[in-house]
Amino acid sequence: MVDEGDLWRRLAGLLPPADTESVLECREIGEQEAGIHLLVSRLFDQCVPIGETARAELAMLAEVWGVREELAPDLTRIASGPEGEPSPLELIETADMEPLRGASVGGGKALDGLLVVPWIACPSRIRVLARAHRLEWWGGLSWLTAYYVLFTPGDPAHTRVFETDAAWEALGELRYGPSGGEEAVLEGDDE
Repeated sequence: MVDEGDLWRRLAGLLPPADTESVLECREIGEQEAGIHLLVSRLFDQCVPIGETARAELAMLAEVWGVREELAPDLTRIASGPEGEPSPLELIETADMEPLRGASVGGGKALDGLLVVPWIACPSRIRVLARAHRLEWWGGLSWLTAYYVLFTPGDPAHTRVFETDAAWEALGELRYGPSGGEEAVLEGDDE
């Protein structure tokens, strides 16, 4: 599983020392949303290049703290930098991406009636982490994520569905494979 504290320190450490301190101070005083906004704006304004894995982790950090939707356009505009070796994670969501019907990726009854938005990929494992959303009455996706969905395109038998409080576990499993823990069993899921 991803250690959020380590992630904050690593991402903030990409900035000059004064900015690193400001971002970490926001986190320490409970202003995580402000810290993420500051981190993204400083990375963008100062043209600090980041690798695709860092971009995907930053997207998850923004998701967990409820600011993903606001920051998604800025995350894609931060300069790309060298990864050092092939990136284990890649942010793949685009504004014009069509959501998938929940049933098309597997996941049993938990995804019935939901739309799944592919979000972060692990190219080496050919797996995708997606967000499942309800369709609102006006035709748009709900702002809130209903579940995280880990799937292999074309292989619905191996889809895993994670509750929203297991975001870091889902990202860790995408990157590193199963932790050896038990499969998530969701209420009303017969499979």
